[in-house]
Amino acid sequence: MNIPETGHGRTRKIPEHDERELRDKIVELLAAGTGLVWVVRLIGPQRVEVHRPNEPMKLYSASGVLEAPGVLRNPAPVRALFDQDAAHEVVLRNLLQRRGYASLNAVREEGMSEAVLALLQGRGLAVEATVEARVRACHDRETLRRWLLRAAQAGRAESLFDAD
Repeated sequence: MNIPETGHGRTRKIPEHDERELRDKIVELLAAGTGLVWVVRLIGPQRVEVHRPNEPMKLYSASGVLEAPGVLRNPAPVRALFDQDAAHEVVLRNLLQRRGYASLNAVREEGMSEAVLALLQGRGLAVEATVEARVRACHDRETLRRWLLRAAQAGRAESLFDAD
């Protein structure tokens, strides 16, 4: 089998016996109960073959998205299998979600909320439960930033919201 090498315009021959062994291994794995086999093709165009029992093989290009319900929590872009930065983004998203965050922005928002409350409390101001709840419920970074600046000068915690 001749496969074009990425970016070189040349072809590289993959030994037919290797491809045959690979096909046999896929059949063996699927027959043994494996529900999903991904073959990541590193030679030629970036692509992934997805094999499932009793289904035709599906081919995903570098712009595709792989899903594996019950195995992966989130869809994985094919490019993340070939590109380190894309892989880091996927890992970060998964780690954040394990900790209950939808995104990195959610972490930033929580940090700003904590900063507003800590500044008020650190200045000796009483923070009522309603103020705390409103600050923690806010997910707008500009609003949180405005409240943080106000918290530095507020005479009482409730005055954070006066101009809103």
